[in-house]
Amino acid sequence: MKKIKLILPYLLWTTSVFLIVIILSFSLKTHKNISCNLIEINILDKSDQQFLEEKNIIDLINNNNENVNNKNISNINIHKLEEIVNSHPSVENANVSIGIDGKLKIDISQRLPIARLFNANNESYYIDENGEAMALSDQFTAKVLPFNGYINEPFTSRIKYNVDFLESDSRIKNLVLFDDIFNIAKHIKSDSILTALVQQIYVNEKKEFEIITALTDAKIILGNGENLSSKLKKLKIFFSEGLSKNDWWEKYQTIDIRFKNQIICKK
Repeated sequence: MKKIKLILPYLLWTTSVFLIVIILSFSLKTHKNISCNLIEINILDKSDQQFLEEKNIIDLINNNNENVNNKNISNINIHKLEEIVNSHPSVENANVSIGIDGKLKIDISQRLPIARLFNANNESYYIDENGEAMALSDQFTAKVLPFNGYINEPFTSRIKYNVDFLESDSRIKNLVLFDDIFNIAKHIKSDSILTALVQQIYVNEKKEFEIITALTDAKIILGNGENLSSKLKKLKIFFSEGLSKNDWWEKYQTIDIRFKNQIICKK
C-alpha cells in the first residue's frame, strides 16, 4: 500500500510535466507559423494636443526598414521597434508588444510642452514638462508661454542635456537661462490666474525676465529665476487689488517685483 501511495503522486507529476511540454511545443510550433496581421497604435494623450497620428508612427517604422506587415511574429524585434518609436521627437515613451494572434500593439505617450523658446539665432523650440528641449512639429503648434529676447540657448546643445543636468553643476547653472525659463514656465502653468494673465516673457539685455500681459503696457520686471513663488504671489495680489481701480492700468510704466516684500512702481 505504501508503495502505491508513493508512486501515485509521482505519476501525476510526470503526467502534468508531459502535458505542459506538449502544450509548449504546440504553442512554439504555432507561433512560428503566425504572421503579423494587424498593427494597433494607441496614442495616450495627456491633453488635447495632437503632435502624433498613427500614420506618423507607421511611416517612422517603414522608413527604418522595419516593415512588420505579414512578417512572421517570431522574426519581429520588439526592442528595436521600441527604440525606433521612442526616437520620434514628440514621443515621451512607447511600449511595443505582440500577441500570439499576430496583433502588434504600440502604446504611446506624447511629450507635453510648457514653453516655447525663441533664441537670438532665430531658432525656436519647446521645453517639455520634464525640462527637456523638444523640436517643433509640422503637424501641430502648441499654445504655450513664449520666451524671447536676448536668449542664447542653442537647440543642438540643449537637446543633449535636460534641466536636471544643468542644475546639478553650479558653474553651468549660472551661465545658462534654460533652467530659469523652465522653472518660470512651470510656476505660471501651475496657476490658472497667472496662466490667464501672462502672455509672454521677454529677456532683456541684462538677462532679466520681464513679464508681458494683456492688461497693461507697464513693464513688469521679474528679474532672475530666484524666489519665483514669492515674486509671482506678489504680482497676483497686486493685479487683484488693481482690478478694483478704474485708472490703475494707465498709472505706471514700470512694475518691479524683484525685491523681497516690496513692489516698486514708477510712473
